[in-house]
Amino acid sequence: EFVETYQTYVYRVALKLVGDPHQAEDLAQDVFIKVLQSLSTFKGETAVETWLYRVTFNKCMDHLRKRTPHWDVALAINGAILAFHWFAFFEAIKLAGVAT
Repeated sequence: EFVETYQTYVYRVALKLVGDPHQAEDLAQDVFIKVLQSLSTFKGETAVETWLYRVTFNKCMDHLRKRTPHWDVALAINGAILAFHWFAFFEAIKLAGVAT
């Protein structure tokens, strides 16, 4: 019943973060495995949705880290050079909803 109640929510969060329906399905399954294994550690200090979002977010970021190249990128903006880690840039774009 727990999975049925929250499966659409978890899937939509995963889809928003990874942008691929098949990967989102797989990640949602992984999230529920993790959540059901650690349900006893949920203290109820936050809403269940907040906890699920955090677990889903972490699973998706782990997934993206494994598949995203980790090279450094430098950009020149108005004469200033900004150097940053490629994954941090990719993650920021995803979170901003720019590359969905």
